[in-house]
Amino acid sequence: MLITRLKRTPFLMLCVITMCVASTGFVGNTTQLSDPQIESAIKERLSGDSRIDAKNIQAKVDRGVVTLSGTVPTLVDKALAEASVSGTMVGIRNVNNDITVVRPVLKDEEIRLAIEAALRSVPAPQRARSTR
Repeated sequence: MLITRLKRTPFLMLCVITMCVASTGFVGNTTQLSDPQIESAIKERLSGDSRIDAKNIQAKVDRGVVTLSGTVPTLVDKALAEASVSGTMVGIRNVNNDITVVRPVLKDEEIRLAIEAALRSVPAPQRARSTR
């Protein structure tokens, strides 16, 4: 009986330590975060994601429903903003993505330089030599 108990002791200690470590960082009831707490977490998540330029993205939370608004330069940025928030944070019931995609305006000179660079990157076709 004593040997069985001693064998279980390391397992129980491991379980207790795992539970303590896993709960570190969570204070209070994590299933009922307030709207300001959720909003703060969203802003932190968006600003910490290097793939997204979040300076023009706003987030509002009303009873767990998040509304993202603002502007981004590409559809990819819009999708990334929504994906980084939806389904991954405690307390969020729904995400409305009202972000507008506004492509940057290119000047004629920038377009000309981009076209020239693209043309230079493609090798010129060679004429087939006649075998006659």
